[in-house]
Amino acid sequence: FGTGDWKGLRAIKLLHEEFFPVCSPSLNDGRLPKDPASMLSQPLLIDRNLSWHAWFRSAGLKLDRDIVGTSFTDTNALMEAAVTGQGIALGRLSFTRSDILAGKLVRLSEHSLRVSYCHYAVYPIASESSPALVAFRDWLIEEAHRA
Repeated sequence: FGTGDWKGLRAIKLLHEEFFPVCSPSLNDGRLPKDPASMLSQPLLIDRNLSWHAWFRSAGLKLDRDIVGTSFTDTNALMEAAVTGQGIALGRLSFTRSDILAGKLVRLSEHSLRVSYCHYAVYPIASESSPALVAFRDWLIEEAHRA
C-alpha cells in the first residue's frame, strides 16, 4: 500500500483506494444521517491517518471547527467500533466491502475520497522470470480485477 515507487522492486497496481463514511445500520436506532452535514451531529470515529476534514471538504462541506471523537491508529479497531455502533468511521473500500455485503456496515454516502495511495503487488525485479512468481502475480492481478 503506497505510491508504487520502491527502489529495486517492480510494483503492479492492483486496486485504487477510496474512503467514505460507514456505520452500523443500527446506529442511532437506525435513524441514519442522510447527508454530510447531518453526520456532524453523530459520533465520528477518527482514523489518525486520514482526515475527516479532507472527506467533508471533498463532499463540498467546509468545516470551521475541529472534529472531536474517539481516535484510532488501528484500522481493525476502528472498523470494529463502527460495526458495534459506536459511531461513523471513514472506511476504506478494500477494508469494508465484506462488512457492507454482510450487512454489518452501511455506506452513508455515495461520495468517496480517492487517495493517491493504492494497493500494489510488489516483488524484486530480479525475480521477474520465476515461473512461480509469474503464476502467483497473474492470479493476484486477476483476483484484484474481479474485486
